[in-house]
Amino acid sequence: YLLQFGFQGGPPPPCESAADVDDDGTISVLVDSLELLLASFTDTTEVPLPNPDCGVDPTDDTLTCETPTPGC
Repeated sequence: YLLQFGFQGGPPPPCESAADVDDDGTISVLVDSLELLLASFTDTTEVPLPNPDCGVDPTDDTLTCETPTPGC
């Protein structure tokens, strides 16, 4: 979903905070996608809140999660 948004003109993430996998306050499609892959296949990377669910992001940034994705 994140790669389609960044490289194929797909719809933007409905929950920006959940798309910010490295929790740096921005959606960096390539970096966040790589972080998500690392977290999925290794034990070395932890995906910060609100991942994998939408909700309150404890990090103070401008990203929102006003439209939760299905299953949130």
